[in-house]
Amino acid sequence: MESLRRRAVAVIAALALVPVLISCTTRPVPTGNDEIRVLDDAEQADLVLYVSNQSFEHDRVTISVRIDDVLVVEQAFAVEGQHNWVEFPIDLPPGPHAVTATSGTGVDLEETVTIPEGEKRWVVLDYWYYPDRGDGSDVVDPSFTFTAHEEPVGFD
Repeated sequence: MESLRRRAVAVIAALALVPVLISCTTRPVPTGNDEIRVLDDAEQADLVLYVSNQSFEHDRVTISVRIDDVLVVEQAFAVEGQHNWVEFPIDLPPGPHAVTATSGTGVDLEETVTIPEGEKRWVVLDYWYYPDRGDGSDVVDPSFTFTAHEEPVGFD
């Protein structure tokens, strides 16, 4: 009987987490643009964008990303254990594209990524913030880092 009670409590606790887990999943953002689209499949994408929050101090940050002024990402990113990148496969025409990232904390970044004809690119966008704790550890002001790659990215 005690085992059954524990199972029931575990099931109820798991069901309570479902709305939280659903709100953390990635959903394609309708862009309203036929040339720039968020896809469900990275294999079909011209650009695979990875976004992550790397700040324990700002453990949940809303990040918006626009490509050529078209909104492709807008969601809150939890730091979790820091090693969590959310993938956004994006269909883009060849050529240079302006990528603009904005955080809910007021940080902005503008970069350019070029998609060569018939090729694919991978971009990693990370949000960082480490305040001065007075212990001599590195201080990092709220900021983004942006790296573009010609090959798929591997994460540790």
